[in-house]
Amino acid sequence: RRVSRLLLPVGAVLGILTMLGLLFYDGSQQINVTVIIGFIALQGLLALATTIQALIGWRPWGRLLSPRRDADDRPTALDGLQPQLAACTAQQTALVFTLFAWLTLVGLMVVQDLAFGWSTTLRASAETYAGLVQSLATPWQHLWPAAYPSLALVEQTQFYRLGETAINEPARYGDWWPFVSMLWLTYAVLPRLLLTLFARTHLRWQARRLLRRHPGRSALWHRFDTPIVESVAEADD
Repeated sequence: RRVSRLLLPVGAVLGILTMLGLLFYDGSQQINVTVIIGFIALQGLLALATTIQALIGWRPWGRLLSPRRDADDRPTALDGLQPQLAACTAQQTALVFTLFAWLTLVGLMVVQDLAFGWSTTLRASAETYAGLVQSLATPWQHLWPAAYPSLALVEQTQFYRLGETAINEPARYGDWWPFVSMLWLTYAVLPRLLLTLFARTHLRWQARRLLRRHPGRSALWHRFDTPIVESVAEADD
């Protein structure tokens, strides 16, 4: 709990700083949507790795989540919960990270005139890139049509690092913001929320599982089943 409380504000600050870095715009060149897509994909890989770590019982955090003990001390019953505790801490911190990053994104959309575009070193045509972003936007295609990029938007907002590109309607560079907002909310915030709930459920399941296997459980239930429990001294005082 102490580690979780410490990391929650850290995750919030890092989320704000990360989004400020991703959306840094000085007017000389557009904000690359490809970078944002790649960063969200990285978040997905980290979330998957954290979940797998808890499921297989790996303890990457070492003794960070347990009291300091001597090297010759025997493991305690709570050591079996360390992978799940680490996963809960990581998922909660990442959820705060993505949530505050999304709030920063929305705030920058309001107070600044951001220009988005797309570019990649790979020889990708506008049709191929439009197929990619439209596939990502499928979940909200009918819910928010404005957040579904059209082929015309993709064609008009492609830019090259060593070339100057201009369109007749500069406002088109800002038409990416609904897609970027929904992309972050759907593929960054929502998965972390679901995985946080899953991590907490897995923690409770693992705790009940360890309690059922606890060596003192049989003796405890035997005492509960005994009609009379005596507590007397073996010898007279």
